[in-house]
Amino acid sequence: MDKSYAMGKYGLESKDMFKSSNKNCWYYLKYFFLFTSIIQFLIILGLVLFMVYGNAHAFMENRLSDVERLNTKLLGDLKTQERHIQLMTINITRIEKERMAYFMISEGRKRELIAMNSTMALKDAKINSLTVLSTKLVQTPAPKCEICNDHIDKLNHSCIVERLLSQNARDRLATELRNERETCNTTANAIRNKLSQAESEKINCLRDNRELKNDKTGLAAQMEIFKGSCTTIENKFKNELENMKQNLENAIRLSLPDAGGLNYQQQHQTEAILRACRPMPDQISFKVDQALIRLRQDTTSVVQENSFLKVSEQRAKEDLKKCGQEKEDVSQSKKEELGKLQKGFDSKLMTANEENQRLKIEKDNAERELKESQSTVSRTSMQLVSLMETLQTCQKVSSKFWESNTIGVIQRKVKLRRIGRRRAQS
Repeated sequence: MDKSYAMGKYGLESKDMFKSSNKNCWYYLKYFFLFTSIIQFLIILGLVLFMVYGNAHAFMENRLSDVERLNTKLLGDLKTQERHIQLMTINITRIEKERMAYFMISEGRKRELIAMNSTMALKDAKINSLTVLSTKLVQTPAPKCEICNDHIDKLNHSCIVERLLSQNARDRLATELRNERETCNTTANAIRNKLSQAESEKINCLRDNRELKNDKTGLAAQMEIFKGSCTTIENKFKNELENMKQNLENAIRLSLPDAGGLNYQQQHQTEAILRACRPMPDQISFKVDQALIRLRQDTTSVVQENSFLKVSEQRAKEDLKKCGQEKEDVSQSKKEELGKLQKGFDSKLMTANEENQRLKIEKDNAERELKESQSTVSRTSMQLVSLMETLQTCQKVSSKFWESNTIGVIQRKVKLRRIGRRRAQS
């Protein structure tokens, strides 16, 4: 039989022509479900890791809210401090005006005191002149004038009263001036203390505001990094899905036979298979969307934490750089201080050595002088002993001499008496 002509087949053999020798769509869907299950497993693993390591997004939101609340609070405190400073400046100006008014009052009272002192001096001069006049009137013999005496007494009494009143007024004005000065000084000191306290609080508020601004800029940079990473991850995931879909369609198209060697019925069946394989079922689409949502949440949390760590690392590097600079500055200053201390110690040690040498020389001189003084003392003691011995001998000789002299005098007196008696008898 010639095999070059196609022969018709009937019965069970005729059904083989409608069957494709290649692999159908469900073979590829099996691998798609396998990949879907792997993706679900990865999503579940990400959720477990997320549950284990916490929610960084909520932490960042809470931190942002806390920072904003603290910023508003510090701004309110800064405004209140500025209002307080304005009130303090107003009070200071008012107190300065009051002080100037008190100063003018005190100057006026000083002028009053000067005027009172001048009037008192005039009154004293008048009293002195009246006393001189009264003494003259008393000393000079004149006829008695009762009217003049009464007038003089009245003038003296009025002058004394005016003098006492002026002294009391002067003392009262002096005490008031002293009290006003004390109150003004205490008020000015209290205002200066409050102003310095307000300035220190303002400096603290400005420092806190600067730190909050730095935190805000860091968080803004962190949010920018987070947004950029989120958009890049989402685009990458979409591209991967498109590539997977394109690869699946290409694999299905390559697994099917070429349409050129098929008849019309086989081409129709092939197109039906392609139409059945291209659209994904609703359940698979829903699962993929849910998986994408969960994966997006996990990736956002991870990327957010990563951005937070990047900003923290950058800030830590800046702080480390500042600390290194401060360390170098402190070490340099300490080295300079150590050099100064070493120089001072060396100079002090040199002066101490010189002082020690000088003290040694003085000690040697003192020991030599002590030895000389001891030798002189010993010589003088020996001389003193010899002088004492000579003195004792002299005392003995003088006592004997005086005894002999007294005996001779007595004998001469006796002889003279005898001669006198004899002359009297003769």
